[in-house]
Amino acid sequence: MIRPSRQGNSAGHDRASYDFGCPRWHLLETLKVPASYRGLRIVYLYDDDHEDYIVSNELQIEYYE
Repeated sequence: MIRPSRQGNSAGHDRASYDFGCPRWHLLETLKVPASYRGLRIVYLYDDDHEDYIVSNELQIEYYE
């Protein structure tokens, strides 16, 4: 699910996948996202007590058309 984050110009993602569970960020080096996300700060919003994970600060972002 994509929703606006708490800060402007951001894409916030939340919810665990029903197939795979919570994201395993430590297994990724690069995240591929649609080119329409270019210029946005990408943030994963946890439902529990975890701090928000600022994906665009932690991973290399690759854009596709």
